[in-house]
Amino acid sequence: MLLAERVAVACAHEVVLPSHSLHAYVRSLGLLPPHKGRVLGSGSFSGIRSHEVSLPTAERLRRDLGLHSQGPVIGFVGRLVRDKGVAELCRAFAEVQRHYPAAQLLLLGQFEEGDPLDEATRQFIQQQPGVIWGGYVFNVRDHYPLMDVFALPTYREGFPTVSLEAAASGLAVISTTATGARDAVQPGETGWQVPPGDVPALTLALLEALDDPVERRRRGSNAQAWVQSEFSPETVMRHWDELYEEVLARAQARRRVRGKVGWTAAALGSLALTALTVRTQFSCPRQ
Repeated sequence: MLLAERVAVACAHEVVLPSHSLHAYVRSLGLLPPHKGRVLGSGSFSGIRSHEVSLPTAERLRRDLGLHSQGPVIGFVGRLVRDKGVAELCRAFAEVQRHYPAAQLLLLGQFEEGDPLDEATRQFIQQQPGVIWGGYVFNVRDHYPLMDVFALPTYREGFPTVSLEAAASGLAVISTTATGARDAVQPGETGWQVPPGDVPALTLALLEALDDPVERRRRGSNAQAWVQSEFSPETVMRHWDELYEEVLARAQARRRVRGKVGWTAAALGSLALTALTVRTQFSCPRQ
């Protein structure tokens, strides 16, 4: 994998990474020379657009999933694999249920054979009261309004789009300090951050979010404003436009330089040929 990355980087004129922490990590591996790697703005490749969901749509989805209105809903969106911290989230949720028996955990995503969950976690998801497994969802953005807080206790990311989508919907986000994941949360302002794999810390963050609805909503409101400011498609596309203009200007400058060098070389070659011709003429013996 490292060899493949080195070849790709060597062949590229520019390398754009989705997050600043990933950029730092790739640099630490020695894969990126200083003049190649960059992050556009605050990150993200395409930006996140705000999405309004009507109340009838939200209520229909709530009924279809079997969510009740008596307890808070913790949401998760992603592949149901070990790397996403799903096992840790399930163990933390079991602790949360001791304090909030009516709490619900809404999991949206599919089980995968690559990096699979252990059997105990799969059984917990499929059998534990309060756990709602919605499977794969095509339009996941309609489901964020069903949640009270969003959790992504992942071990690694490039830049988690789902965290930004949840934030754009006004949700406080609980994630980890893992590479990529930490760029999508401002701890204390838009959500909570915990170390990857730390179930007690994750449990504490979930309980803090559920214990203080006012603070949870404050962070969710901050998250929404932050995403609209830094990650709107218009903002991200403006950064791409600036990059394309810069790359194009450099390419045009190189062509002009090559053109001048080529013209100069041609002129010098012509002069040399003329001089050689003249020298030959004068050096030829007369007949």
